[in-house]
Amino acid sequence: MASGNGIYRQTTGTAPNRVLTVEWKNWGVAYTSNPELNVQIKLYETTNIIEIVYGPSTIVTSGSLQIGLRGASTSDFNNRSTTADWSATTAGSSNTSTVLVNSFVYPPNGLTWTWTPWAFPPINYVSSTTTQNSNVVSNNSVNNQIIGMQVVTTGYTPGLTITQLHLSTTGSTNPVTDIRNAKVFYTGTSSAFSTATQYGMTVANPNGAFSVTGAQLLSSGTNYFWLTYDVPLTATLNNIIDATCDSIVGSGSMGTVVPVPSAPGGGREIFAANNEFINSRCKRSGDPSGKTRSLWNGCGT
Repeated sequence: MASGNGIYRQTTGTAPNRVLTVEWKNWGVAYTSNPELNVQIKLYETTNIIEIVYGPSTIVTSGSLQIGLRGASTSDFNNRSTTADWSATTAGSSNTSTVLVNSFVYPPNGLTWTWTPWAFPPINYVSSTTTQNSNVVSNNSVNNQIIGMQVVTTGYTPGLTITQLHLSTTGSTNPVTDIRNAKVFYTGTSSAFSTATQYGMTVANPNGAFSVTGAQLLSSGTNYFWLTYDVPLTATLNNIIDATCDSIVGSGSMGTVVPVPSAPGGGREIFAANNEFINSRCKRSGDPSGKTRSLWNGCGT
């Protein structure tokens, strides 16, 4: 270590824009005792910028220095290399690249190298679609999936929010008697239906067009929303319950978009809970067709 040398640190500014400065003062090159090098490393809060700033240098020792950044592994590096001029370095070709230092080749006073993090692109809207659940559904049941709505995005930095879904009961035989409540649930990028996270408020007795308003921040990839209906005990058996997603409203440049398709087609037929029934999907026991099924062996959901 050089005589009178030291390592110092100082934090300046106020959160969230502070700067941590670590200084090596009069530091010897290659473990010598000569007071040759003055250098600071600055770490910037929030922006995550890193700077290396060189002060006055009096180099009497020759050597090769590794200067740069390394990631979680040795294959992840961003360093500098030169054998002639510190002011004209190039990117290192390997994690062992070096910068020559001697009495002729050394960092000029004030030389600053800056590493700025890659700017992660914001999450942007790509497309949207709807899917249909066509399985039969029992009366006196809740949270029955009707249609799924998928919003596809790309990017990394969160910021895109779904603010409203414009829906309708189109395709339903008689919404007034057959639908008690409509609810929307969000499962993030998971395609598995769940009622853990409800989007917006419950819409009571929907009939025709209705909207659900919320503020759901989207993830990168495919985001899954689910429209469900509660079916009352008094619902009319063999009626169909169905829905469309006429448009989706998002923040920023996404605006209002129409999913393709907005009406996937199909619908769910209502049957009496815990009873066998006759329709195109299930037959009563003893049917000569041999297609004997019940709620417990595959007709229900």
